[in-house]
Amino acid sequence: MSNSKNNLKTKILLVFILIPVCAFIIISLIGLINLKDIAELAIASGDTLEKNAVRDSRHAMYKESKDELEILTAEQALITDMHLKRIAVETQNIAGLYYDLRFKPEMSTNPLMRKIKIDAVSDEFSPFSIAPGADEERAIRDIGLLSTMYNFMKFIYVCNYSAEAIGIATDAGIYLGYAWYPMPRDFDPRQREWYKKAVNNPDRNVWFGPYKSASTQEEVITCSRAVVKDGVTVAVVMADISPKTISEDLMVSSESAGDAFIVDHDGCIIARNGVSDKKSLWNSGDKAEGRYGEDLISAMIARQKGVKRYIRDGKVYYIGYAPLLSIPWSVGVVMPEAAILASTFATQRSIETETKNYNSYINSYIDRTRLTYSGIGLMIFIVITGISVYISKRFRKSVIALEQGAAAIGNGQLDVKIKLNSRDEFQELAEAFSAMAGNLKQHISNIETNLSEQQRIERELAVAAQIQHSMLPRQFPAFPYRNEFDIYASTVSAKEVGGDFYDFFFIDANRLYFCIGDVSGKGIPAAMFMAKARALFRYEALSGISPDQILANAGNGLEKNNMSCMFASVICAILDVKTGELIFANAGHNPPLFYDGKAFEYVTLEKALVIGGFRQDKTAFKLQSFTLKKGDILFMYTDGVTEAMDCADEEYGTGQLQTDLDVMAGANPKEIIDYISGRVASHVDGAVQSDDITMLSLKFQG
Repeated sequence: MSNSKNNLKTKILLVFILIPVCAFIIISLIGLINLKDIAELAIASGDTLEKNAVRDSRHAMYKESKDELEILTAEQALITDMHLKRIAVETQNIAGLYYDLRFKPEMSTNPLMRKIKIDAVSDEFSPFSIAPGADEERAIRDIGLLSTMYNFMKFIYVCNYSAEAIGIATDAGIYLGYAWYPMPRDFDPRQREWYKKAVNNPDRNVWFGPYKSASTQEEVITCSRAVVKDGVTVAVVMADISPKTISEDLMVSSESAGDAFIVDHDGCIIARNGVSDKKSLWNSGDKAEGRYGEDLISAMIARQKGVKRYIRDGKVYYIGYAPLLSIPWSVGVVMPEAAILASTFATQRSIETETKNYNSYINSYIDRTRLTYSGIGLMIFIVITGISVYISKRFRKSVIALEQGAAAIGNGQLDVKIKLNSRDEFQELAEAFSAMAGNLKQHISNIETNLSEQQRIERELAVAAQIQHSMLPRQFPAFPYRNEFDIYASTVSAKEVGGDFYDFFFIDANRLYFCIGDVSGKGIPAAMFMAKARALFRYEALSGISPDQILANAGNGLEKNNMSCMFASVICAILDVKTGELIFANAGHNPPLFYDGKAFEYVTLEKALVIGGFRQDKTAFKLQSFTLKKGDILFMYTDGVTEAMDCADEEYGTGQLQTDLDVMAGANPKEIIDYISGRVASHVDGAVQSDDITMLSLKFQG
């Protein structure tokens, strides 16, 4: 009986051991298979999301770019229209004054009509031209009357930089023009098209051109207006404007790979902004429909506005068009589809990279989970076997319950509660298993949530850093075709993105603009404020104004809607690479260092406040200048260099910077910046970077 009993106990023990072990194995296999299916589903879903994200990004970019192109075209039309309207208003004012002088005798006695000297410009003289066969008596009368107009015409000419010439032609054939240009022999203004068109269209301004001026032989556009008394034209006032003046207002830059043009009422291209050289092309016989298509030009002639798509030379373009208000012309702005979708392609590459990383993470997670399940299964098997052998006889029911509960938890059923009423340690163990399952479920949930959020933030910051770095010049040598100077710059953000910035580009053939700035704060807010600041400075610099005016205009632009009260310190400068003349202005920035062949010395800057926090005018910034000689070096930096701290909170300092620069006296800009970067890194010795570090160096070669 004893042997039989022992055999029976052994069988029961084996049964109770094998049942939970087999159940655990089956459930684990099912769980692993399901986990593999889930992983494959997750990877497939990720690939689908990738394709949908790229497609949606492209559609959104198309719509946003069309809206921006339509706004840009309307703004371009408004700018051009304002420029032409100013000429038209002044032409109308001259016509009104001539009418008053001729038909209101009391006006001729006004002291303001006497010819006086204007100190703003040299006192050129204005020619009178008398048409062949003109009546002598009427000529004398008209010359006397027109002479009183001299001072007024001169004032308008001096105050309007875009006016090439201003003139008045009487019905007797007498012509007064300002400023002076040689007139052709036998010149009769009454035979000119601008005179005839004005006579045929009384009481309104008439535009004509472009055509070659009879006096300057240069391409001009003329605005003319008839002076009418009792239905009879007694004179015609005209004002010439250079086509170049209008073309300079076209805002499309070479960086955007875009194009801008103006079409007249006959569908001819009268102005176009070249993509590569930004030179204006003027040809009244150049039909726009041959370049941009008949449908588009018909819409522009009909003074419509909108955006159209067209294909030229196998490439797709989008063109926005809008009419001018004061003249029956239209403005068109062309953008290549490749430029519109450039950011979409970058986004697509980023999404593809992130998808590959995500798939790799899923596969790695599956492998780790399989290993974990295997380890847990082995551990549970050993525990169940040991406990069953030791107390199988007394606690068989408790062991079975614990084995089943443990198997369920190991299978991922974390909602299972193991209930025992044995009132001993097994009951406590069962309660501990149940609590562990609940805690494990909550812990897994927290890990999944945190991982998802952390990955999203890291992806967004990585994209933001790529976008910010792409905004700054990164290709060196920057101007390999210019040997008058050498320039190099670098920036290292304290976080993924930062607020420091630099920029440089040619305003024209010989003038190089460059700047360096430091936005208050760090991270995403500083990066957004920096992007706005860089765009405003680039826009103002391209307008050709001086550095002090650039600081004032850009600072006032940053102040608008600046609810966070952020600000920036900036130094901007313009260098004439032919003469070495350097003009610059400071807005609360660190003083640069200058090497004149002897040693590096700090430049004494005029005091000025930072920009962006409040409105300031041009007088708030002082324009400084000096002339660079061959071998001179200028080194500019942000306070992240001098304030870089080591683990003992000791700063690198302005004195150490000057000492280290003297070691590199005469080196090229890249060698200087690389050396200073190494010296700063050696000083901090592994301490956490506390601020953005940006440097820019320029060496004048003469």
